[in-house]
Amino acid sequence: MSSSDPVREFLAEIAARLDKGREEYGDQSFVKPVSATTREILEEQADQVGWLYVLWCQAARKTDMVRDQLTLRGLFLSAIEHRIRRNDRRQKDAYAVGALNCMEEIEVLALDLFLQGQELKRRLLPIARAIEVAQVIHADPHQYLRGRRGSVRDPRSDD
Repeated sequence: MSSSDPVREFLAEIAARLDKGREEYGDQSFVKPVSATTREILEEQADQVGWLYVLWCQAARKTDMVRDQLTLRGLFLSAIEHRIRRNDRRQKDAYAVGALNCMEEIEVLALDLFLQGQELKRRLLPIARAIEVAQVIHADPHQYLRGRRGSVRDPRSDD
């Protein structure tokens, strides 16, 4: 009996998602601006919390909470804000089993995703800026050496 290798499973899942993306969208993402790619990455981070909200609602329906999704959304967002502002990972009864415990655990996961998202932004945005600058500098290095045509200072350059 073979033991599972989470790293290989993760890499296989990534490869499958890349193949699916190529099949569904072509390789169009590779020609989009860096800012569009960065925006997609950050939106995916928010989507994860959105999926946690769906799971939280599914748990909430197992309790006596209201079933109106708009009301639940407000409760979820308030719970998340409370946890983020206080960095609160506590649960009322950490060993309890049931829907309320699951809801609290989901809120903690959302807090973790928020913190991860902050770190992602802190590190991703400078990388994106560096890539954009590198694209300009390396697009045509001779362009920067010879100057542009039509300048006010030099009629042969173009600035």
